Amino acid sequence: MQTRAAQRSRIPAIARGLLVLGLVLSALFLAAPFIPGLKIGPGLGAVFVLVTATALLVSLLVVPLPKAPWIARAAQHNLVALLIALGLTILPRAAPLWLPLAILVIFTASSESMLWTVTLGLGSGLLLAGATRPPTALEFLADVLGMGGAALAASGAFARLKARTIELGRVITKMRQGADFLETEIDPDKTFRGTVRRKDGSALHKVSEEARTVRDLERSAHLTKTLAPFLELARGMNHAHAALFFDIDHARGGAFLRAHAGPEDVWADAVLPLDGDPVGFVLDRRQTFYATDFRTLLWSLPYYKKEKRIGTLIAVPVFVRGTISGVLVVDHEESQALSDVEDSLKRLAELVSHVVENERETLAHAEREVEFEAAASASQSMALITEVAEIHQFVARAVKDMAPKTIGAGIVRLSGDVIEGLPGMSDQFQEWIGSGTRGSDRTWMSWYLKGQPEPMRIDTPRDMGLPLFRPGGGLPGETLLVHPLVFRNRLQGALVAVGQRAAFDASVSRVISLMSNQAAAAIALIELAEANRRLALHDGLTNLLNRRAFDEALERAASQASRGGQSLSLLMLDLDHFKRLNDTYGHTVGDIALQAAAAEIRLQVRGGDLAARYGGEEFAIILPETDGPAAFRMAERLRKALADRVIKVGTEQLRITASCGVSATDLGYATPEELIHSADEALYASKETGRNRTSLAGAPHR
Repeated sequence: MQTRAAQRSRIPAIARGLLVLGLVLSALFLAAPFIPGLKIGPGLGAVFVLVTATALLVSLLVVPLPKAPWIARAAQHNLVALLIALGLTILPRAAPLWLPLAILVIFTASSESMLWTVTLGLGSGLLLAGATRPPTALEFLADVLGMGGAALAASGAFARLKARTIELGRVITKMRQGADFLETEIDPDKTFRGTVRRKDGSALHKVSEEARTVRDLERSAHLTKTLAPFLELARGMNHAHAALFFDIDHARGGAFLRAHAGPEDVWADAVLPLDGDPVGFVLDRRQTFYATDFRTLLWSLPYYKKEKRIGTLIAVPVFVRGTISGVLVVDHEESQALSDVEDSLKRLAELVSHVVENERETLAHAEREVEFEAAASASQSMALITEVAEIHQFVARAVKDMAPKTIGAGIVRLSGDVIEGLPGMSDQFQEWIGSGTRGSDRTWMSWYLKGQPEPMRIDTPRDMGLPLFRPGGGLPGETLLVHPLVFRNRLQGALVAVGQRAAFDASVSRVISLMSNQAAAAIALIELAEANRRLALHDGLTNLLNRRAFDEALERAASQASRGGQSLSLLMLDLDHFKRLNDTYGHTVGDIALQAAAAEIRLQVRGGDLAARYGGEEFAIILPETDGPAAFRMAERLRKALADRVIKVGTEQLRITASCGVSATDLGYATPEELIHSADEALYASKETGRNRTSLAGAPHR
């Protein structure tokens, strides 16, 4: 069985024979008018076409374009030009005679060098002249020079287009790699764009893509230094022109040059496409790529700053844990070189794979440290916060610190059947939630909050999929990130972030996951503390302020009224015959009566008024910015509303009444003690004069 090198060596021999055949046929075609008795008629033309087409088909089967060696491509171009010339001789002339040959020349100019294209143009001009048989030598020469000039113009145009394309590719590559860092000094107090770095949230900012790019560049330099001896070895032992290692990055869609040994014309920022040779072949077939006399590829390798006439290239996959992590490339200026070095390069690739694996493990470990540092910093910050609104605002800022492409972030939870945002959300987030956002609606958040509490990251086009919150609200970004807030195995809500496409990578998602758990615990503890504080200040039965809270509130209200020169009134209310109600119906009905009275009080008081259960069946209401007559009118409305209220106890309907006493600072009572004493006396007067009435405190006795 023949070796691959022997099989490859037969290709140029076959191609050379086909090229010679094509040249002989072309010479016969051109010399036919000058050979006595030889005329290209339909019969001989058909033979010419059959032989030429067969030769072209064989050349294409030997090595298909564009992977043919130069001699095979020369044969193919010559045979195609001859077929076109034969067609111009035999077929009716339905179009300009030069057009099909001009198309062939322009097509060749797009992939071949200027010398090659001009040579083909001159040859095509000769065949065109032979096909049309111009009557004069000047017209014959015009056909030849015309096609040659067209070839020269097309080649020059494509050369300029290639130069612009290469330059644009390099600009795009620099943008992908963040190569601006390589051309400027890195100021630790500024970003690579020159803006001042934020001093707060620095640990969180380290998770961002910008900060990771800086670290990647530092580690890339370390990898380059580590791999340099291996590449020098690969180059030296094979007498190669250059040896290079390309790192496969599927996320950014390219093979990035990490290290090389070779001449100065190697472009250090080179990127090879993943879908083109040699990388595409290595990735698809998971085996070595070998090319020789492959001019289309080897003379325009993108890792050289200008065209380099490489004769042979071999690319060996570098496996890390069964996955192709990189490609080791060695090239040579001579043809048919490097045919026996595959085994040695594979062994060298194994050594390189160990270096790359160690480097990536170190990188992964360092990135985990950065993530834990960011999560710990966020945890410490949230531990010092005592308000839910501040937790909400901190989390939203933290997400934007880590992912600058964030459009908005916030925390929501399901309360009954209503999806609501926590206090502290931004106006933008409030607009997204809107009003009437229900858990029963067909939205992302209703589906998520009623499902399994698992992290979710989706890259969704802006105008597709479910709306985020309310029906018709749409999805305000292209990426949706949701993390559950779980505390003590109970879903407390969800952290929702919306960003531009690919705003949240895996690293940011992991930190947000840790931060979400801490936020859930912080919010639960704050709300528990608030509930305990509220319980300490409110009466357990009526949920009004208790006596202690009332005394503190009245002290503050009196002080504010004194400083501001405003009126302050105090209303005292006592349920009539409450002892008889308890004795007749029991204490349970008495409690119901107290709760009914408290409910009516909450309905009647204004937003700034403070109601309290003063003791037993007695209530007190602080009325800021209210004078005595106005407080009296308010007390009358409350007294009448209580009298009209019906309490259902089983089959019975009960009614309660109350006696009220009103005091005010404009009546001459300034201190809390004076207000309480005078209001209590007025209440006693209402009791003495028949109950179910309101009395206003009289002038104080001085």
